[in-house]
Order: sequence, then C-alpha cells, then structure tokens
Amino acid sequence: MPFVSCSAAGCVYNCSRQCGLTALRVSGEKARRAASTCCASFCGDGDPAALRPDEFSAVSCSAETCRHNVSGRCEAGCIDVRGQRAACAEQTECASFAPNF
Repeated sequence: MPFVSCSAAGCVYNCSRQCGLTALRVSGEKARRAASTCCASFCGDGDPAALRPDEFSAVSCSAETCRHNVSGRCEAGCIDVRGQRAACAEQTECASFAPNF
C-alpha cells in the first residue's frame, strides 16, 4: 500500500499534508495526464477529529491508463494528491499519474 501525501488543505482527511484515510479512491478512467485524475475521496465537510493518518493507505484507482494501476489498485510506492485550493474532488489530481501509453 502506498504512502499518500496530500496538499488539498480543504479536505477534512488532510492531516498535516498526509491523508487520514486508510482507503481512498482515485478516479480518471481515461486520463491521459494527471490533471484528468482526481481524489474521489475528497470531502470538504465533516469532522476530522476521529481521523488518524496511517503511514500507508489502500488506494483504489480507476485510471486505467496509469502504469501504477494494477487491477484497479494503485501499486505506486508513494502517491502525491494535489489541490491546494481545492473545494471539491474535481479540483484535485493524482500527481503520481504515469501514463502507460
């Protein structure tokens, strides 16, 4: 499972630039670049008090065109979710996206 760093300060799961979820979802089925992906688990509302960032998270991924995607799971060693000013999932991206074409 990969380590997930996150710059989406507006997400309640962001705990000191680390994702507080133990499982997150990346979408971007036919992505050809990182900007066409997003963190589908982004949440702008909620109570983050119960979250504890784990060093590693399970990451499901629908970006079929990414070389790190193996049967719908991300196999990258480290994932960088970006979206410093994001207010919704569509304003984030998986900066670790690496095209397999």
